[in-house]
Amino acid sequence: MKLNLLAFLLIFSMVLKIKGQEMNELKKVKPYSITFSVSNLNETADWYAQKLGFQKVAEKDYPEFKTSLVFLELNGYRVELIKDGNAKSGQVVRDVPPAYTSKFGQSQFCLLTTNLDGIKTELQNNGVSIEWEFENTELGVKFLFIRDPEGNLIQYLQKI
Repeated sequence: MKLNLLAFLLIFSMVLKIKGQEMNELKKVKPYSITFSVSNLNETADWYAQKLGFQKVAEKDYPEFKTSLVFLELNGYRVELIKDGNAKSGQVVRDVPPAYTSKFGQSQFCLLTTNLDGIKTELQNNGVSIEWEFENTELGVKFLFIRDPEGNLIQYLQKI
């Protein structure tokens, strides 16, 4: 009887452990990239490299799909740009913040910094216009927004 109980407890604990591991896989993921379909692949890739400091890490053409890709990376975060020969115009143009969330869908991607003032200075020195700045002490953040050449909003955020 003790042996059956011991075997049951052992099997039960193994099942719980396996079940717990299955449920924890989603908690192990981390942000990796964002992807944009763009009208001008090279111009947009150069802008991310020259203005924001991203580095080109890979390029790939898929002529059978009329598609070309450029992967850029900054501190482990990737921006994937896709030029799709079959793409049609119809981009959602975001209003100037704070009205940028007036349309459904992805509104911006955010980069975390510890020196927002330094980021602002570097962006302006690189000829990048600041769309909007805001500080929310209740949430403990301050941030600014810029746009890439395709009109996508990029947020730089500092915790305060």
